[in-house]
Amino acid sequence: MFTNTSPESILYIVEISCPDQEIADAVLTWLYDEHLEDVCQYAEEAQAYGRILEYPEPEIDDDFEPVVVTAVYRFKDRACLTHYLNAGAAEMREKGLDAFPPEVGLTFKRSAQQYVDIDL
Repeated sequence: MFTNTSPESILYIVEISCPDQEIADAVLTWLYDEHLEDVCQYAEEAQAYGRILEYPEPEIDDDFEPVVVTAVYRFKDRACLTHYLNAGAAEMREKGLDAFPPEVGLTFKRSAQQYVDIDL
């Protein structure tokens, strides 16, 4: 997935739930055209991918699942992630809100994980 990872590397994962595939495609385009490069001012690497789920009719299926786009950023260490969260994240989120205002219906789930390389 990433190159040159070390045991100190921190993965910052943002899952973006989109109400439909069209919006998910727009989010992916925005991530690749703008956002990932902006975040790489702080992170060593960034990737995004779409997890394409079958999109059921909400009126018919009570188990409706949104389409989820996932962005993964690799930071050198926890200090670099903390610097990004304190110095750049608010501005990046504002740019995201400019591109996708609340009425678009995106929801976000964020997590940070220490990179672990396991030889299987």
